[in-house]
Amino acid sequence: MILARCIFVLCCSVYASLSLAYNIVQPEFSLQRFLDANPSQQPLMEQLQARVVSQPTPTSAQNIATQKIAVVLRGQRGELKNRAWLMAFKRRLREFDLATQVDIFYLPKHELHKVANPIFETIIETDYDYIVMDGLDEFSRPSIERILNRTQAEVLMLDVVAPVKAWRYHPPLIYIGVDLPKAMHRLASYIDRVLPIDTIVDVIMVRDAFDNGQRCQVFMNEWMSTGRKVNRHVAIANEAQLAFHATQELLQQTQRAHPEQQHFIFSCTPEVSFGVLGAIMEHDNVLTNAWNGQDLSDPALRQQNVLVTVLDMYDNMAIAAAEAIKADLESRLLPDVYMETSLLLFQEMDDETRDIMFQQAFRYSFRLWPH
Repeated sequence: MILARCIFVLCCSVYASLSLAYNIVQPEFSLQRFLDANPSQQPLMEQLQARVVSQPTPTSAQNIATQKIAVVLRGQRGELKNRAWLMAFKRRLREFDLATQVDIFYLPKHELHKVANPIFETIIETDYDYIVMDGLDEFSRPSIERILNRTQAEVLMLDVVAPVKAWRYHPPLIYIGVDLPKAMHRLASYIDRVLPIDTIVDVIMVRDAFDNGQRCQVFMNEWMSTGRKVNRHVAIANEAQLAFHATQELLQQTQRAHPEQQHFIFSCTPEVSFGVLGAIMEHDNVLTNAWNGQDLSDPALRQQNVLVTVLDMYDNMAIAAAEAIKADLESRLLPDVYMETSLLLFQEMDDETRDIMFQQAFRYSFRLWPH
């Protein structure tokens, strides 16, 4: 236990009460504000959405050479999210009867500074027709801008929720992402409705700017907008083991101060949720949330500790990227932004309903995901 506490102290940020004027800047982008300012985008988005959810049709473009496509994904080669995205993307392209050469590049989080620049240089020097880029942060932005300015390739941005104003003269073909404010609003609203008002709510965030901005900060804004407070929050590296130790500390403090009260720990990422679940499985009155891909096939685990699971529509985002390439080759108009929603699996759902929702979220990659 002493060793665990030492690791926790070394690796985690200092706990702080949100009552000490803790504030998170609200993301600038709102999908509705973008549509209000650009009304012509709505029908284009709806047209692309219709193609994404429909059965694929072969391309109508004639005499098209093999299309060279570079895909840059965050994380490791074997990560479930990346495997599922690629499965859906490649399958949709095959269904178009379109000849393609797809080169895959990975940006491991722990080696980003070592591998990123060589990868971007290779992409710039290669004559690609399309480049799919996963995510945008301050580290990768200069390299993405060089790609936009120095290549003839059309760039598709993934996990980006707003057009970048500085890129308006050399914009990507399309931005594809999840309407995170809407998803986190639904998540916060559901948790607010089902948890007793005296529930102790803690949050485990992550230090990584990209992961933290994607979910943690947006959820915190939405949660505070309900009028509910957070008892404690902690920021750690995005690792399950650190989340496990952080949860143990939170449990000890909460049980000493409020031994009989319901306790909810919000997990900002799948990795954090794995660690939290490992620490709370023996505690009947402690709940958390889960994310795509976590193995919750044991009904007892779902009933006891997981209040709600968030399913992002990864397959639809991959299909949207493939459909955007096809539309560009066919000279169709495209929206600037394509936004997907998230599905929520609730604790009380039966297995049949859960399977239906999994098949809806993962149309092509269903067999890869634990469910």
